[in-house]
Amino acid sequence: MTDEQLVALAQQSDAQAVSELIVRYIPLVRFKASGYIGPGYEPEDLAQEGFIGLLGAIRTFDSTRDSLFRTYATVCITNRMNSAVKGAGGEKHKALQNYLPLSEMNEQDCRQSGELDRVRISDPENLVIMQEDLDERRSRMRDLLSIFEQETLKLYLSGHSYYEIAQLLQCATKAVDNALQRVRRKLRSII
Repeated sequence: MTDEQLVALAQQSDAQAVSELIVRYIPLVRFKASGYIGPGYEPEDLAQEGFIGLLGAIRTFDSTRDSLFRTYATVCITNRMNSAVKGAGGEKHKALQNYLPLSEMNEQDCRQSGELDRVRISDPENLVIMQEDLDERRSRMRDLLSIFEQETLKLYLSGHSYYEIAQLLQCATKAVDNALQRVRRKLRSII
């Protein structure tokens, strides 16, 4: 089926047609997301914005106009990503622009090494290589971080607030904050 035929079905609430369109446009969305570089956003975040733009394109595409769905979808995806980038650069996001996302350490490791997009589940060799790389990075993290920093990081990644971590580790909230700052600084050196 053509994209236009699938869109017509999707506009009639056919979930299978929507799924097929999303699968077809994954490479385009990922390619577009990888073209943005800067603080405050990650390629995966932009890809999500791109998929939102794609869903909007599916919903609003008008087949009576003389345009291809692919052209319309590309514009919608790009516009949605541009809006996200502009929003990420705004004043209210300044605090997030120089942070290290600790909760997504494994994905970030893969993205920075460029392996996440190349690894396919059907290719066990790449999966093993990627797992060995992650194991090596985890080992370096254990060597680099003190026991207190490791415990603080583990609690932080499991969703505890600074106050809760301080209660669990029986220390001051400021000690938790200082430990996480040291963790960020140390992890930047191995990433």
